[in-house]
Amino acid sequence: MSNKKLKSSINKKPAIFALIGIVLSTFFIFWFAFSNDALSIRLIIIVFCSIFDIFGIILFCGQALVWVEIKDDYFHSWILFVHRKVPLSKIKEIVCYDNAYTFYLKGGKKFAAINSNDPMAGQIIMSLEKNGAKYIEK
Repeated sequence: MSNKKLKSSINKKPAIFALIGIVLSTFFIFWFAFSNDALSIRLIIIVFCSIFDIFGIILFCGQALVWVEIKDDYFHSWILFVHRKVPLSKIKEIVCYDNAYTFYLKGGKKFAAINSNDPMAGQIIMSLEKNGAKYIEK
């Protein structure tokens, strides 16, 4: 077993954008909830800010809580709080399509995906190729 550890990084720009948007829209929700403006204007602003909050939370969770890692001859994948792992030898293909690397198991089942702009993506790909994975660019 090797003790090397490669971990994809978190794309911080969308996560920071989402957090700033969540804070600002939450501020506007409370501001207009207690203001003396017309009720219809307050409701419209509160609804739109709430929708923006929901999309911001989804964007934040999608960016901040998804990553892959190679550790102790296993390929780990975290999506939100779901952790899956397989031996490196079970990864059959790495497909690069639409600025993302998608990892497929030997049965053709999709296992994980990461952004191709990730600084650690190249090292993760090389490590998987050394263990028998085939790289395909579409």
